[in-house]
Amino acid sequence: MSPAIITLLILIGAAFLFFTEWIPLAATAMLVPCALSLFKILKPTVAFSYWGDKWVMIFLAMFIVGESMFRTGFAKAIGQATVKAAGKNALKLMILIMIVVAALSAFLNNTGTTAVFVRSS
Repeated sequence: MSPAIITLLILIGAAFLFFTEWIPLAATAMLVPCALSLFKILKPTVAFSYWGDKWVMIFLAMFIVGESMFRTGFAKAIGQATVKAAGKNALKLMILIMIVVAALSAFLNNTGTTAVFVRSS
């Protein structure tokens, strides 16, 4: 099989495991460079070198902050307070959501902010 096909299968497998969460997300993330190394697509030093990249660390920190918001109940409290403050007024709810999401975006990436708000509402 060609390296391109193997890489595509690894990507599809990783996406499936990320969506289903059959194994912890951190383990899924580690399986990708392991698989790329085992199938000799990349040398192990290259496959694992990206873990030290500053952008990987920034995303890791954002995911840690986002997960801590779920585990502490802060995200749920924000969502419930926003819905309660808006009452039955849809326009007010939309404005409050925009304000809260803008504030959260200062500490999380946009995807994380959206996930926090969708999951807590």
